Amino acid sequence: MLRDLLQDQIIGLGRDTYLALSIPLVVAAFCTLSGGFCLGASLLALGVTAGLTMKSQSDMNDVVLSMLHSSSIVSSTTPEDKYGPAGFDGDGIVSSIPPRYMSDMHDFQYRIEFWNKETATAPAQEVFIRDTLDVQFADSTLNFLEFGFLQWEIPLNGGQYFNVDVDLRPVQNLIVNVEGDYSVDTRELSTTFRALDPVTRMLPDDPLSGFLPPITESGEEIGWVGYSVKPRSGLTSGTTLTNQAFVNFDGVGPWNPAPPNPDSDIPGLGPWLNTIDADPPSSWVVSATMQNETEMLVQWTGSDVGSGIVDYTIYAGTVTEQDTIFVPWLRNTTDTVGVFPGRADGDAYLFYSIARDRTGNLQENPSTPLFVRVSSEPKASAEFTYQLYQNYPNPFNPSTTLTFEVPVPTHVVIQVYDILGREVVRLVDDDHTPGRYQVKWEPKQLASGAYFYKMTAGDFEHSKMLVMVK
Repeated sequence: MLRDLLQDQIIGLGRDTYLALSIPLVVAAFCTLSGGFCLGASLLALGVTAGLTMKSQSDMNDVVLSMLHSSSIVSSTTPEDKYGPAGFDGDGIVSSIPPRYMSDMHDFQYRIEFWNKETATAPAQEVFIRDTLDVQFADSTLNFLEFGFLQWEIPLNGGQYFNVDVDLRPVQNLIVNVEGDYSVDTRELSTTFRALDPVTRMLPDDPLSGFLPPITESGEEIGWVGYSVKPRSGLTSGTTLTNQAFVNFDGVGPWNPAPPNPDSDIPGLGPWLNTIDADPPSSWVVSATMQNETEMLVQWTGSDVGSGIVDYTIYAGTVTEQDTIFVPWLRNTTDTVGVFPGRADGDAYLFYSIARDRTGNLQENPSTPLFVRVSSEPKASAEFTYQLYQNYPNPFNPSTTLTFEVPVPTHVVIQVYDILGREVVRLVDDDHTPGRYQVKWEPKQLASGAYFYKMTAGDFEHSKMLVMVK
């Protein structure tokens, strides 16, 4: 169609007009429609305009049509993507942009991938990548890890600069030079993949001689570069770190983002995001109930605002007149209930739990150990104390459970206050016999935020904080 259009333009133009208008039209057509290589069209135009001697309009038509017949409009185009630490999204978190919780103690590894679109008409000769580090990263910890393309995978020895030649011969008569660098001043990583003629060490003259062909269904025609970097130390929970690279093919067209920016068809893209989880979880042993003369059913639970609890270690201690020695009973268990084998009627035990979250944060201080005495007497399965436990879950939406216990018959009041000290609800206001109790709270009219709950039982008073999110 382009050839017919140009022929129609050429016929009917006089000789003087032809040299002035037809060749620039060819140049414009090549550059506009290709979106990539222009086949040296500008140089070709200059050569034709300055040096051709033609005797007839027919001669000139033949030259231009010969150019179009022997040349094809070629281009390479650049889809790309970027992958960072998968992290952990926490329990019950539903979001189009996942938080991907990570510890600030871990390396963050990134991989930028690029490939030539399946509809491209030429292999890529040059690929340029730019990537600016988030200010929350300690750039002194940056290290290039690897790069590759097609079947070539090249590991690197770290560092913030590399320059490597990959010889494709005899598979292809090319050398691919790959150079990576980091600028402390701009915080920008730059990586360049460049196909070179082995003899001249210049870009090949043939635009169809590139190192990265259009991708096929096999998905093997990709290139990549990977690096690692650590966050600055001391970042607080909730700090976000974002990262997005930009890729360009052959120095033409746009610098496309990797990961791609979101649109209506593919939500949740945009810069790769991770969130720091620096706070430890909490946990506590809720109850211990005699199952027979010696065995007791022990239950525990916990909460974590960030990545979520991955496991618990439950400690058991035998109470003696001298002291109590705690030893791990269950290590790194994902269960929240277990049967403990007591030894003899009258033995007393203490239990406490230590939780670990998915990013490796370990509970720092165990809750008050739960005291239990082995007893074959019915209804004497546990010794109770005045105790108000942390609500679970916390934060919560739409409901949470509060647990408390009393050792003697007493009147119990549990009130919830806002941050200004105003009572918003009274959950408990009754007499209770010795035991452990739970009360469920499902506020419907209150706003999100922090609240305090207080237990009063005789001379015992204790308060804790809970957080409601909507």
